[in-house]
Amino acid sequence: MQGPAHDTPTHDLVVIGLHHLAALEFFDETAPLVEPFRAINDKLQQTFLDRTTAERDHAPVQAQLPLVDIELDAIVMAFAETVKAGESPEPLFEALFPGGLQRVVDPIGVLEAEAVEKLLARLKDHPDAAGLRDPWVPLLEDCSGRYRSAIGAREKSTKALDVTLGSEETARKAWFKAVEEHCGTIEKTFPDSPVTEAVFFAP
Repeated sequence: MQGPAHDTPTHDLVVIGLHHLAALEFFDETAPLVEPFRAINDKLQQTFLDRTTAERDHAPVQAQLPLVDIELDAIVMAFAETVKAGESPEPLFEALFPGGLQRVVDPIGVLEAEAVEKLLARLKDHPDAAGLRDPWVPLLEDCSGRYRSAIGAREKSTKALDVTLGSEETARKAWFKAVEEHCGTIEKTFPDSPVTEAVFFAP
């Protein structure tokens, strides 16, 4: 006798578990298994709800980083064009972008945040860039700060989601372990009867 497949989605397992509980409760021989398994099935349902809530909360946070990245890249590229249009553009551009523009805008995440912060430091310190600091320093600082915040929010949200995924996986293992034990008990209790797998595990 076998229970559900191990790749069955959690929501389906919870529904199968409710059916299983009804069957266990129907027979006096298996009624003692009801309450322990009810707790396991309820725990599985709660971890599923926690995970789906975390996924819902994570989605807009995950989306925010590439959106702010687009904005930050646009500001950096506009600043680069302003530098190129000024007096003595090549020496100043090379001083502000020693690795080239792409070194700043190509990465995403922490590497870009660090590249922009270094660009800001060069912009503030270079004597020939004094005329560029307003409005570019405030613009870059504002967007860079929001970019850092988006990175931090994504990391925090990802960790929270990972916790719920781990809890759900632990609950799934407990659920399958209990069901496997029940299968052995049912086979021994009803060795030659019409009580079948479908009675205990029909969806």
